[in-house]
Amino acid sequence: MLYTESVYNLTLEKLMKKILFGLLFVGVSVAHAEDYTVDFYTTNPSLVEGDAIVLDGIRVNGLGITPEDAAKVKYIFNRETFNFDIDMSSIVVYRGVGVYHEYHMVKDVPARIINVKGKDVETRQPLFFANLETQTGKKGEEVIVPPGAPLNAGTIYGFTTAAGTPFVANYHFEIGHVMSFDISGAKQDLTYRFTGPNTDVEGEIKSRASLFTKPIKILTAGDYQLSISPSTPGESVTFKLKGFNANSQAMKDLKYGENKVSAKFAAKTWGYAKYKVWLDLEDTLNVPGVKQLREKDNKNWQKLNNTNQYLTFKLVDTSSHVVAYADNFEDLNFTHEEAKSQIYTLFIYSQVGNGGQYSAPDKKVVEITNPTKPKPAKPAKPKPKPKPTTPETTPEESTPPETGPEVTPPDVVAPDETISPEPEVVEEIPEEEV
Repeated sequence: MLYTESVYNLTLEKLMKKILFGLLFVGVSVAHAEDYTVDFYTTNPSLVEGDAIVLDGIRVNGLGITPEDAAKVKYIFNRETFNFDIDMSSIVVYRGVGVYHEYHMVKDVPARIINVKGKDVETRQPLFFANLETQTGKKGEEVIVPPGAPLNAGTIYGFTTAAGTPFVANYHFEIGHVMSFDISGAKQDLTYRFTGPNTDVEGEIKSRASLFTKPIKILTAGDYQLSISPSTPGESVTFKLKGFNANSQAMKDLKYGENKVSAKFAAKTWGYAKYKVWLDLEDTLNVPGVKQLREKDNKNWQKLNNTNQYLTFKLVDTSSHVVAYADNFEDLNFTHEEAKSQIYTLFIYSQVGNGGQYSAPDKKVVEITNPTKPKPAKPAKPKPKPKPTTPETTPEESTPPETGPEVTPPDVVAPDETISPEPEVVEEIPEEEV
């Protein structure tokens, strides 16, 4: 496993959760006598006000909360009893969020149809509306978009604020959107703030620096707003913005037997692919590690390996717990050992959001096997089409072929060429650089 900063932080987070669980167990038990269970596994803990701890993402079964929900709770340390008491007024319940781990959501968000270069394309990138005009399109083909017109997340836009007027973008998100923002190109210091239901994220960006935010999962549907301003009041500033929904690929199914799986991710996004996996007793899921390239495979093999080493597999159960994990070109193998069948979700993603492409090594596939089950029959190969018949001709009627340069017909591969298989993923909206 790669010991990256994200993994290091995750390790600290898990340690903190264990400590918090021990501290809070008594307080939770005293506060409520009803039958219920509390699961801190998906919790993001934070210390506030010195004597209070906020736990965001607690799973509670009982107290009117179901396993499909999550909750945000503040615990206040009671100096007299040395317990943590629940601040009942602080409880926020996220209804119907379903299974998730970190920012990886099982729930799909609604798709919409957009037109890209004359073709209708399905996308799960949300719309937004800005208070400033913007330009989009290739150099020499720029299009001016007026303020208030709908814009597509997943596309790069350029904005210029007037002195004293901040940039404001309004979004409407559903449960399951996972947003990040890439802000760059400003020659002045900037401040930004992202707000919405139970959400408030803010920070600063130094001049000529860029910001690629951590993913922000949306657990409450509603209206959200991103504002950007120069740090020095009264200045005008020009910058580029790209918002991106990481949960933009629809759930796919892995069937028993062999599965061809591939996934492609753009740089500076937290995008991920997800697959539903139904496992019976003794079923084993085998996911080959990403192919590690050699010099003969690609002239940029080292650069591609440096990117793909962060591609990660994570298998999550219906309780939002991680049951298997692999990265750094390693395989993921997991056997379901319970009599009751269960649905799992396989996530494929980059740990650091730097893009990458997953494809299994040569002659390997993602597969589900079981020693007690017969192997699924492979689909029959289609019968070859009969060759077209040509009318008989006499020597006098035949004509010699015309001489000239040899031409390779369309869709036919010349002997020294190869076709590379395209990844079976839903392509994102093409970025349009300003």
